[in-house]
Amino acid sequence: MSNKEAIGFYYDRRIEKTRPITARKGSKQRGKISFKKDEDLIVKALRIAEQMPNQAVSFLSSVIEKLIESGKREEAKRLLEALKTSNIVDKHSIKKLEDVANKQLKEISFRKLLEKLPLLTEEEIRDVIRKMLNEGNVEEAINIIKKLSPRVCINILKEEAKRLGYLGAHEEVLKILNTFTSDDDAMDRLLRYFILSDVAVGLLKKGKFDDAINLVKNISKKHRPAAFSRIVLAFTDAGRVDDAIKLLKEVVKCPVSCREAFGYVIGHLLKNKEVEKIKDVLNLFEKLHPVNRKRKLTNEEKRERIERDKYDIMYDAVKKALDESEISLNDLLNVFKEVKVKPPYYMIVEKLAAKGRPHEALKIVDKITDYIHKSKALRRIVFAFTLQHDFDKALEITEQISDEYLKDVTYEDIAIALIKADKTDDVLKIVEKPSNHKIRNKILEALALKLTESF
Repeated sequence: MSNKEAIGFYYDRRIEKTRPITARKGSKQRGKISFKKDEDLIVKALRIAEQMPNQAVSFLSSVIEKLIESGKREEAKRLLEALKTSNIVDKHSIKKLEDVANKQLKEISFRKLLEKLPLLTEEEIRDVIRKMLNEGNVEEAINIIKKLSPRVCINILKEEAKRLGYLGAHEEVLKILNTFTSDDDAMDRLLRYFILSDVAVGLLKKGKFDDAINLVKNISKKHRPAAFSRIVLAFTDAGRVDDAIKLLKEVVKCPVSCREAFGYVIGHLLKNKEVEKIKDVLNLFEKLHPVNRKRKLTNEEKRERIERDKYDIMYDAVKKALDESEISLNDLLNVFKEVKVKPPYYMIVEKLAAKGRPHEALKIVDKITDYIHKSKALRRIVFAFTLQHDFDKALEITEQISDEYLKDVTYEDIAIALIKADKTDDVLKIVEKPSNHKIRNKILEALALKLTESF
């Protein structure tokens, strides 16, 4: 009886056949290992591993690394395949050894890439970076970026900033920027803002709010409010309004960012009719307003400036609330009454009309004092009624438009809508109403076209 047993199989290229991998029965007992001169490398490796089970994975890992490093990738692959048909190591260990092989292959590929990096164009380098990031190879991408010239490096960071943030490479990006930029240079400060604020956006998309906050603190004070404004908006969208409110103090020094952030937060609160919170946010705005530190202004001048800015903030807030919710006109007006800010009637009429709520818009159109704005607002309402095919109401309101030209083009709009609705008899009733003969002719041309197309 043979004193050997099969412990696996491998493919022998010399004879193009699958051969068994054998070992002496009971070979788990440690003993002297001897090889035949022509014995296959795979067999030798497996025999050694089989005789030292506690160190098998470590030993095989080294063998695989050495094989790949020396260019013998096929042998490494054969070794892994042979292990799958043996009982020397378990499936978990085989997976671990496959990871070792893949890592080694990546390292070799990366080294080769670095060698030819100086020969690549900027666009080719960009493609390499994009591919690495798409595959999740962030560390390799960062290592390449570090080796690029400052100009190419900055260009790629600008392009990939959001994705690098999303992939959690914010600290590495900051280190690179600290190497290539200076706080003493105005253009460098602007570059840091553009790149780091986009990296922060990537972090916010991933839900890493604290990391985003810490990152934007590395932006210059001049540009920091704009970056914090983005975080305020992200907190608000995530429903973390209280956290958003805590950050509002960071945006007040920049008028644009201040209006954006405060308006966005209040718009969210307005949708939910949270009047008391709206009051608190507006009080915070008054308290933090930079005008309070201007000693040359009188209290009345300061108050006038604050009230004007509060109006702008509420203007943006109403736009957001009406765009994203069905808040009623009454609820909207009650909020303005509570916070003691004049409603932006023209914009409210525009939004209500655009949302197909012309009857509500009609209730406040007379509050618009400027006759041009009022004429435009009435035209918006007419358009909404026209879309609803309520042509009688549309004609009734058109009569109220003060501006002659706007009235004429509104008649034209109604006439075109009537023609499309096959109400040609009604068109004849209004064709003489426009005072502008060119507009009357356009209505007649449209009517004639409709008539000729029907035959």
